Amino acid sequence: MKAAPGSGQRVLRTGPAPEDSDHPPLVFIHGAFAGAWTWAEHFLAYFGDRGFSCHAINLPGRKGMDDYPRLHDYGIDDFIDATAEVVDALPRPPVLVGHSMGGFIAQRLAMERDLAAVVLMSSVPPTGLAAPSMALAVSQPMLLWEISRIESFGEPLDSLETLHQSIFNSHVPKAVSERLLPWFQMESRRAVMDLHTVFMPPMLGLRSTPVLVLGAEHDNLIPPVFVHGTAAFLGTQAHIFDGMGHAVMLEEGWEEGADAIADWLREVDG
Repeated sequence: MKAAPGSGQRVLRTGPAPEDSDHPPLVFIHGAFAGAWTWAEHFLAYFGDRGFSCHAINLPGRKGMDDYPRLHDYGIDDFIDATAEVVDALPRPPVLVGHSMGGFIAQRLAMERDLAAVVLMSSVPPTGLAAPSMALAVSQPMLLWEISRIESFGEPLDSLETLHQSIFNSHVPKAVSERLLPWFQMESRRAVMDLHTVFMPPMLGLRSTPVLVLGAEHDNLIPPVFVHGTAAFLGTQAHIFDGMGHAVMLEEGWEEGADAIADWLREVDG
């Protein structure tokens, strides 16, 4: 079985050194059940080639890391602290790009650190995952059961159908999920519980930081209604990608997502 890109590295880096770039550094934060490899598929090369200093973190407990055996010891606060270490080591405030659980981490960290901007892609809402999970229970109860079985009982993520329904739109070939399946992993039960604990963020928590909120039309995990809710809470408007699923950065049309981020960053850079 081929190892995921960057297995064993805490941070995957591409592009120029931060001090040699005209842009703020980009720090990419992956979602649950995944790793920094999700960004290595397309986004790191895309943004590195455009002069951005890119840093994709493997959160604690990832496959191939020394701390993988302690996965379930880590909670969301540990993930925030690990991301903060990367941010604090940079010579200037970066842009955080967070997907799903990574978006929730980005929101929390933005309340504690000076940042250039934040990009939230199919992000867990500011209040946590409880409401989207309730919606999934109504719309696709069997999918929620499969995900809950994996989370609660430590079952391996070995169902191609569950993975495909969770992160892709139906038009994406199953061969894509089949190739990526071995790279996914269990997620920390403690972190999943943290995500389902309702969090009440301060009303003006991110109002001073530029925020781009992105979602996908066919996202089963974070449907567009929750993406729009996140954007409204943060005082902005969401952009929803037509015909895509949860993992925009892994979709066949991933470049549309990358272009949207790059165009927005050019506006923020001024």
